[in-house]
Amino acid sequence: DMFKDLEEMSRQDKLTKEQRSKIISLSDFLVNLHKTKQGSESLYKRKIRDTVGSECLMGVLDMYPQNLEWIDEKEITELVKLSIDFWMKTKRMHHRLCEIHGDFHPGNLWFKGDGSFTILDRTRGTYGEPADDVTAFIINPIFFALAKRGKFDGALKESFDLFCENYFSKTKDEEMKKVIQPYIVFRVAVVCNPIFYNDDFFGGKENAVTTRKKLFKFAFNMLKSEQFDYRKINEF
Repeated sequence: DMFKDLEEMSRQDKLTKEQRSKIISLSDFLVNLHKTKQGSESLYKRKIRDTVGSECLMGVLDMYPQNLEWIDEKEITELVKLSIDFWMKTKRMHHRLCEIHGDFHPGNLWFKGDGSFTILDRTRGTYGEPADDVTAFIINPIFFALAKRGKFDGALKESFDLFCENYFSKTKDEEMKKVIQPYIVFRVAVVCNPIFYNDDFFGGKENAVTTRKKLFKFAFNMLKSEQFDYRKINEF
C-alpha cells in the first residue's frame, strides 16, 4: 500500500520518477472523481455535521486517553468550538457536493507492478465535500515528515506540493481553500491518536509528544485562517 511509499519518501530528499507518477495518478483520480456533482442540500449538511461531530472529529477525540502531555481538555474543547464555526459557515454550500471516495488515505491505496492502483473501503458514503478526500491524503506527507524527519521537507514535501499543484490547477477549485480547514483538523486528530499511532511509530515518547504538539498547532492555525494556501504550508 501507499504507506510503504511514504516510509521510503521519509528517507529521501527527492522523489523518484516512479513516485512522482504515483502521486500524479492519485491526484488525477480525485480530479476526475470530483467532477460528478450531486445537488442534495441535506446530504451536504450531513457531511460537514459528521465531520465536526460524533462521526469524525468529536468521535476520534473521545477515543483519546486522559492526561495527555501534548494537548489538554481545554485545548480540545477550543478545537471543537472553532471547527463548529465552519459547520455554520459552510453547511449551505451544497453546490460543492460531489462524488468522493470518503476515506482516501494511503492504507486504502494499493499500487500494482504496472503502475495501476486499486482503492479499498468506501464505507463512508458516495457523496460529500471534495476536501474530505484531499485532506485524507495530504495529511500523511505532513505527518510522516514531522514524525520521521522533524520538519516538513524532502521528498514528502515534494509529494505534497505535486499532489496539490496538480489537483488545484486542474479543478480550479479555489473555494475549497476556504472550507478545507475542519477536514484537515479531523485528519490531524486521526494521525495524532495514540491508539492508531503509538509512541514507537515516532521513535519514542519524546518525539511523539513533540510531533503531536506541532500537528495540533498546525490544526489551530488552520482554523484561525481564512484561506488554506498550500504553497505556504510551513507557515501554518
